[in-house]
Amino acid sequence: MDPVFTTLAAFAESVPVERMNAAAGIVERLQALSGYFAVARTAFPADVVSGALHSAFARDVAVSKLSPAQLAAAMQAAATTAHRLRETSRFQILWTGPDTSSVPVRRTEQALCDLVDMAKETLFVVSFVAFKADRVYAKIVEAVARGVKVSFLTESSKEHGGSLDNDPIKLLREKIPGAMFYRWTAKANVAAGCVHAKCAIADRKAALITSANLTEAAMENNMELGLLVENEHLAGRLADHFAALATEKIIERT
Repeated sequence: MDPVFTTLAAFAESVPVERMNAAAGIVERLQALSGYFAVARTAFPADVVSGALHSAFARDVAVSKLSPAQLAAAMQAAATTAHRLRETSRFQILWTGPDTSSVPVRRTEQALCDLVDMAKETLFVVSFVAFKADRVYAKIVEAVARGVKVSFLTESSKEHGGSLDNDPIKLLREKIPGAMFYRWTAKANVAAGCVHAKCAIADRKAALITSANLTEAAMENNMELGLLVENEHLAGRLADHFAALATEKIIERT
């Protein structure tokens, strides 16, 4: 593959789609790619042309075997893709703990409750432990009532081959009737391993990835950090990963 495609993809993320498409229209009419540098100086601001992303792209253009028309088509495709990703992706920092006056962050519990409210078809929640997160439980009960398929994966109790004295699944079954539950049963090569991941995925459209367990302490008292990712590609990939763990019986419904 021509290396210009890789550097173009990175460069397109930093340039408005209108500018990239305008530059592509000029490139398409060139006789040879040696004329690209004059195009760049008129199509992009000086700070963009002198920046590292454009410099890498221009370096690869100089040795590319593409025709001007081929490069122009690649520029338009990269611009459209980057624009779509910007329009359809949103990332938010999530935090539990002391606030500061300089950096606004979103509270973990509120973001998780909003994610549950967002779910229309599926909700998959992963937590090491779970207890006393009553506001979140109430939201998940509402989700089950409106027909959302809710699933949990948690660490197991010692009785079921895990590391916990108490079984989170037993508590969750009482709090959230109608949900489905999974355990990590295939631990042959990781005898000391545990389910330490914490995340929630709604409808393959958004995922909350966090250090916070589904507990009162994690929602109110601890320092916990996470991200809310509203991106269908990434959320879908994460959902597919857990689905594959179930299909391959690495985690099993209980």
